[in-house]
Amino acid sequence: MGVMMILYKFYRFGWCDYVDLKKGVVGKKSHLINSLSDGYIYCSTFHHLNDAFELKGTPNMEVSSDKLEREIQKEKLADFVMELAGHRCHLGLDDSGYPSRDFFKNLSYDQLCFQVEFARNVINNIYYKYSLEKRVACFTESFDHELMWGHYADGMKGICVKYKFDNERKNSFERVNYLRHVENLDLWKFIDGLEDSFSRLHLFKSCTWSYEDEVRLIADDERYYYHAHELEEIYIGSKCPLDDAVQLMDALQSNGVDCSFRLAFPDSCEYKIKLSGRMSSVQILEALAERDDGSLNMFGINIYK
Repeated sequence: MGVMMILYKFYRFGWCDYVDLKKGVVGKKSHLINSLSDGYIYCSTFHHLNDAFELKGTPNMEVSSDKLEREIQKEKLADFVMELAGHRCHLGLDDSGYPSRDFFKNLSYDQLCFQVEFARNVINNIYYKYSLEKRVACFTESFDHELMWGHYADGMKGICVKYKFDNERKNSFERVNYLRHVENLDLWKFIDGLEDSFSRLHLFKSCTWSYEDEVRLIADDERYYYHAHELEEIYIGSKCPLDDAVQLMDALQSNGVDCSFRLAFPDSCEYKIKLSGRMSSVQILEALAERDDGSLNMFGINIYK
């Protein structure tokens, strides 16, 4: 089977109304519980991610001051526009006439600049369509960062899932690169086909996000199904409401999901999250019940050995 890839994903329960078309609101449902029960990972659109700079790049497409280089750019631009003409419906462009290849040969410097601006706007529209059509799921390579539990697991009220993906899936995942400045995209290289800017742009974030150690899965569908054995463990946050944990355990058992559990709790000496030893679902629920009764010291060690 080869080396397996271990990744973690944080979740909040995210309860919402369950609506019946005839009866109206008939209860509550959790997308987290549904996805774990059915063995898939939900992939959102890029527009639902929390980074304001998601898919933002600096499009660099300057017209060269060198006359010989400008002639090469004219040829590239002609190739690009001819390609656009054949895909205008898919790209959402209007059906107006497109210039011929000969049109580009006689462009002045200013006219070339105008056509380059047109190409830049088209490419920006392509980026926008990409952001709507593609789906993304975000993972991390560590489970013990308190900010991750705070931001993505509802302040320790949620959970963290440990996945152990088969080696055959490794090409589906890519690590995010953290930069001090917005990435500069060379659109001439994109037109040349030398640089797939779409597959690169989603892998750049500001270095202020570097604590996330993010790994991304890019998918075409909103559900990414995994094999049952790839769900390794579930870490239950120390503030997880008992009722939420009960419904999670019931759903997993009803759907034959077999995995081990651990309690996650703040370390007493460092700003890190620690884990208990492996526990059964019954032991998890008993520990949370004792916590609510005030008889369990969540920062103690003995119960977690």
